[in-house]
Amino acid sequence: MKILAHKIPIVSIIVFLLLSCSKDEAVVTVVVTPTEPEVVTNNKPFPNHTNYIGDHIKPNNYGQTELDNHTKTFYDGWKALYLKNDCNTNEYYIKYRNDAKTVSEAHGYGMMIMCFMAGHDSNAKSDFDKLFNYYKSHPSNINSNLMDWQQITCNDAASSSDDSATDGDIDIAFSLLLAHNQWGSEGNINYLQQAQRYL
Repeated sequence: MKILAHKIPIVSIIVFLLLSCSKDEAVVTVVVTPTEPEVVTNNKPFPNHTNYIGDHIKPNNYGQTELDNHTKTFYDGWKALYLKNDCNTNEYYIKYRNDAKTVSEAHGYGMMIMCFMAGHDSNAKSDFDKLFNYYKSHPSNINSNLMDWQQITCNDAASSSDDSATDGDIDIAFSLLLAHNQWGSEGNINYLQQAQRYL
């Protein structure tokens, strides 16, 4: 039997068996139909220049393009250092310190940052969703809609200290509102519904 095939990741394959005239030989032809990648629309892609009203501080020693480039460079470095996925493949967390994996405040900051940097970072929505998955799998023992404030290891044993921290909770709730504003809530995660539950 001869097999003629093409190995292409993440495709739907329709296989047709065509028997040849020889009784000892069959030919397998693989027709590959590529699947469409998820289309991500960023409603407010970076850079999103807000016109601030009233008193505010903005650096005046660089032009706007330079400021944007500095922000992108710093973000790329931050992400390389702090976005981690060594627990579960579908979960990311924001590294805290060597004595703990993360805390909810750092985690919430990371979720907000992903929303703001969408447009520069084509993986922002995917990374946000994996941060969301980590938050959901590490609930507070006070209210399972909130996040346990600190994780020492990937699978901390339940304890009386698995409570929540208001600053982290507010950050995560706000990030879900930002996600709804950036990507809408019609995908796998209803960001608006999750934000309302959190709030």
